[in-house]
Amino acid sequence: MKLVSMIMVIVYVIIGLCMSAHSETSIDSDRPVCRQGRALTFWYDQAAFEAAHPGLSIESWDLTNVPPGLHGYGYGPFNSTTDNECFSPGAIIEGINVGITDCYMMVWGIGASENSTVRFGPTASSDDYRVDFDRNTLAFGTRVFMNETENLLHIDVYNSLGGIIDSDTISDISWDDPGTFWGVSSDHPTPDISYIIFRTAYLYTDFFSLHEWLITPEADYVFWTEYSMDSIARANVDGTGVNLNWITGCQVPMSVTTDGRYIYWTNWEGTIGRADYDGSNINQTWITGCDNSDGIAVDDNYIYWTNHNSIGRANLDGSGVNQNFVIGYGGISTEMTVDSNYIYWGITDYHSVIARASIDGSIVEENFIPASSEGVILFGLDVDSRYVYWSEYGPNNICRANLDGTGIDYTWITGCSEPRSVEVDRSFVYWINSNPDTVGRADLNGSSHLNQSWITGLDQGMGFGLGKILCFNDGDVNNDDTLTAEDAQQAFSIVMAHLLPSYQQECSADCNGSGTVTAGDAQSIFGAVLGLDSCVDPA
Repeated sequence: MKLVSMIMVIVYVIIGLCMSAHSETSIDSDRPVCRQGRALTFWYDQAAFEAAHPGLSIESWDLTNVPPGLHGYGYGPFNSTTDNECFSPGAIIEGINVGITDCYMMVWGIGASENSTVRFGPTASSDDYRVDFDRNTLAFGTRVFMNETENLLHIDVYNSLGGIIDSDTISDISWDDPGTFWGVSSDHPTPDISYIIFRTAYLYTDFFSLHEWLITPEADYVFWTEYSMDSIARANVDGTGVNLNWITGCQVPMSVTTDGRYIYWTNWEGTIGRADYDGSNINQTWITGCDNSDGIAVDDNYIYWTNHNSIGRANLDGSGVNQNFVIGYGGISTEMTVDSNYIYWGITDYHSVIARASIDGSIVEENFIPASSEGVILFGLDVDSRYVYWSEYGPNNICRANLDGTGIDYTWITGCSEPRSVEVDRSFVYWINSNPDTVGRADLNGSSHLNQSWITGLDQGMGFGLGKILCFNDGDVNNDDTLTAEDAQQAFSIVMAHLLPSYQQECSADCNGSGTVTAGDAQSIFGAVLGLDSCVDPA
């Protein structure tokens, strides 16, 4: 087995992978080599799949503890940390989680059923076979085996938001070696294959092929506040080009964020500052009347910030300021973040906690996630589609929990130095250390490529922010990895000024890359849905 670090996303378009092959058949069966789906390519020929995706990492289950001729059992999910009768820690490559919680999995040792390779799968006919990736991946392939008479396998491929990108069905699956190959690859400029569910009875696999790591710059810049210098700092996304005085004249800046059009930051002295994305047109008092504001967040509709004893909110043009949008909690508020459903913020006192409220400000959960111990200072806070991340000043760790607050890991990343702000994208987790002052970074498994001094030379960094997401003029306006009539409708709504788009929506709707969304872009997107036109990033 080839041991590698976890899966990386690849930012480029797969051009011509299937080409004319979709009309050909595999040399060893009547199956086609591959099939072009809505946003994915499905592969049925292992040699063609591997030729199109060189440098694959292989998980063949051959480091199992199960002796030849025998079976081993254990509850899922199985991953690189699994320690049971089937596998020891490190025996499974990093980056994959196989099976679901409380799903009983079985390993067939070589020769247990005249099999020449180790096979692995759920024990019960009612259990789906699920494969999760720690990071969205470009390509995945496996050999499957079934011993049921129905012999029909339905497969759903999901993105990081939990939506089905595309589905596939194969039949006449062999139980005998070498089994039946199935693979999938992304045709999207920013591949978003997050997990796969095989829906069938008694399915087993004898290997996985995973695309090798490549660095993924998902944004163009990173930002942080230098509170003792009263400035906003900026660096390139690879950590170079550090400018500690990119925006000056702040008033003890604490946190920074962006929506791709503007940079926003909190001034502890009681204001929200704003500047154009390039750092021009600085306004240190864009919103006033705040109270020791620290955390800041922005979504497609509003900007939010923490006051000493409340959460403030305003429209994206700075109007409609409500300094008490959420009230009624004690302690000193620290960083905050939002997703489509909730507002999250840290409360620091003797019993520090992460609080959460519905995105409309109702249903406040003041003790959503407790700190690891009394007296801990909660500084950084961010969420993605699966987890909540935060830093604990004192224990000096980066912590992680499931999005519902369960599965808390207080020592997810250790060895930090008085950590402050935390941010995540689809590739990395970032944090600021304060003794010495550095930016740390690691891959999303929390251990690979861990670097506590990814950026050095900070003065007294506090809040960290990521730049705008790379722009792709792909027509996927609602960002669900599929082109539908809804995308065309949203593009037309942008043209008619009925929809105020986010940066990413406007970029996706600009089908021809002209810099302006027009009726022609909406028409091209609708044509692409019907297969009569195309909407492909011109880059």
